[in-house]
Amino acid sequence: MRHFPLLLLLATGQAVGGWLNVTESRDLTLDGAGIERLEIRSGHGFVVVTGEPDHGQITVQADIRIPVASEEKADAIRAEHLDLSLTADGGTARLVGDFGDYVAWRGDGPRVMLTVQVPAGVDVVINDGTGYIEVSNLDGDLEIDDGSGSIDLENISGSVKIRDGSGWIDVDQVDANVVIEDRSGAISVSRVGADVVIDDGSGRVNVRDVSGDLT
Repeated sequence: MRHFPLLLLLATGQAVGGWLNVTESRDLTLDGAGIERLEIRSGHGFVVVTGEPDHGQITVQADIRIPVASEEKADAIRAEHLDLSLTADGGTARLVGDFGDYVAWRGDGPRVMLTVQVPAGVDVVINDGTGYIEVSNLDGDLEIDDGSGSIDLENISGSVKIRDGSGWIDVDQVDANVVIEDRSGAISVSRVGADVVIDDGSGRVNVRDVSGDLT
């Protein structure tokens, strides 16, 4: 698995090229008892999910970055556009980290980076706009619908389904079936204990150590 340098958030209001990187970190927690499925919706920013078998909670560190001309403007954007929540409805938990339809007219837009820990036995569904996704040590099924950005998966006990627009995909050590629909970007799949199905538009494909059928 490739390991990306996580963004280190410094003091709020650090100037970059005349603009400010206004940053904030928030922690969200939800009791994992009775939760069978976690749905994550992310707009712009990375999503890192790690399975923690002895963990009784879903925990989230949300790192928020807003590049703007002033802290007052950042406050206004955050108040009007930021959707950040972790809620439960029956056996389904929902995590949202998104700035909705906000469009930055200059430079980079605001983003939310989500670092998530989930208990054993929880299936995870990720709907992501742009930014890399990393999932490891998950004791459950995984489904990803991604617009753009790299996807890095390792040690998934359940099935894996990926629908991806662009960006490379690296899948290693999955016990159940793997299905990938990809428009562009390199794909690497290894150590799968069941069937692999790949529908690819463009980009190199490398598959090895598959116990089942390869289509």
